[in-house]
Amino acid sequence: MGSVLDKEAGKRATTVYLAWTNIPMLPRELSENLCSLMPDVPRRTFSVIFKLNEKGEIMEEPWFGKSQIKTAAKIDYDSAQAVIEGHSLPDSVEVSGRFTRQAVEQSILMLNGMARHMRHTRFTTGGSLSLDNIKVYFIVDPDTGKPIGVKPYRQKEANNLIEEFMLLANKAVGKKILTTYPSGALLRRHPAPGERKLSDMRSWAAKVGLKVDPTTAATLNRSLKEYEDDFVALLSLRAMTTKPMNLAKYTQTSAEDNPQEAYHHYGLNFITYTHFTSPIRRYADLVVHRILAASLAQMPAPYTEDELSRIAHTCNNKKLMADRAQDDSDEVFLCQYVNGLPGKKLLNMHAVVLEVFKTGVEICVPELAWESRLIFSNFESCKPDANNVSLELIVREKAKKKERRGKKEGDKDDVELKDTEQEGQSSQQKEKGGEVEKVTIAVFDPLLVDVFVKEMRKSPVLDCTVVLSSLLALKDIDRSAAARRERGRELKERVFPSQKPEEGLQDSLSERDPQLRM
Repeated sequence: MGSVLDKEAGKRATTVYLAWTNIPMLPRELSENLCSLMPDVPRRTFSVIFKLNEKGEIMEEPWFGKSQIKTAAKIDYDSAQAVIEGHSLPDSVEVSGRFTRQAVEQSILMLNGMARHMRHTRFTTGGSLSLDNIKVYFIVDPDTGKPIGVKPYRQKEANNLIEEFMLLANKAVGKKILTTYPSGALLRRHPAPGERKLSDMRSWAAKVGLKVDPTTAATLNRSLKEYEDDFVALLSLRAMTTKPMNLAKYTQTSAEDNPQEAYHHYGLNFITYTHFTSPIRRYADLVVHRILAASLAQMPAPYTEDELSRIAHTCNNKKLMADRAQDDSDEVFLCQYVNGLPGKKLLNMHAVVLEVFKTGVEICVPELAWESRLIFSNFESCKPDANNVSLELIVREKAKKKERRGKKEGDKDDVELKDTEQEGQSSQQKEKGGEVEKVTIAVFDPLLVDVFVKEMRKSPVLDCTVVLSSLLALKDIDRSAAARRERGRELKERVFPSQKPEEGLQDSLSERDPQLRM
């Protein structure tokens, strides 16, 4: 505490995870070796030890303290998932001679059985909210470092297993340090969404024919559960439910606060919660370790309220910046992937309409985990076809051939224009003096639409849209819930094919925070 290393870690505040690498908070020799668990190597730890029954229910007060651990094996998510699915540990996993492979496998199955009960309870009687929006990961060429594939990330039961026990420890530590130091603890708070935003979301749901009760996180989660077999509706609901959510933030405690109001974590529905389990990659966890150590030693709080306020402010800002860098890196890799396709190939994908505005529409492309808003002011004209089933939009955009300098936020990026034509969509280019005039014609289908992803620069450029159901009379289209579910099954199979994903490609994404970046 107070060392050069500690000051640098405090400035960084978090490890930054990018699409192809990470920027560690601590030196790699610490984060990847000396402070990382290794089979049969003793490591000093700060532990929370619980006595649980087979359902994961706490039988007595947990024990907190310094300890030493010597792990039996180094097991990644794929290996643990293989055991959960009834297979043996892969031969690549080495198990310490102190244990048999069968004993390790039985431990994984026992813990997973407990985690299943814990997760079920947390989302039913516990009132937690699950917003598992689609994420993607990239397959990278090891020689060039460039993306050669993009695939939706599959959340495994092995991920859920780890998450449940991390949440259990974080919750217990939060309660412990708040009890000891009402004015000297660092907690993680998730404010409830504003009533106006929830009202807007409720109005949107009613407009598209979906039933949602956003009164609490619990009622909202139950609403989402009702559409588990309706992929299109669930995808839309999750995307629109995420929008009104506030960011979770670190906060210092004060004896004058009402914990139920000041520290409540809306998404998890925990009265007190903190970050304790990842001191290698989050500075807040290191601070919480020090506060917990002082409480066990019955010493005064190691930080004042003002010091904790500054730490919380830094951690919140750096966390937000890290999340933005992470999202931007994903977008850059997505652009690189599309631009690297042979012959500037157009990707023909499906999209789902999220919302219709007077000025445009918002769509989601689940195969890319990407949302985009299409603004009508960019279109010279729009007209329905003879059967009033599809909508044709004609785009005319002018862009300088030379790169603009000193662009302001909100300016459009110049794009290289190519002659393309595919399945009802065409794009032409005409030169006029120093400008290029782009003419795009796109035909759109209702509910699920073909999306043509073209060459990208700063962000994906989509020549696509959908029939606007609130503006057009779609008499010839089956818009029943049953038809929507059938289209959703086809889309889900396209997004998440039945075959198993490549092993070992998703672990880097698993290091990122759980849903809602809580």
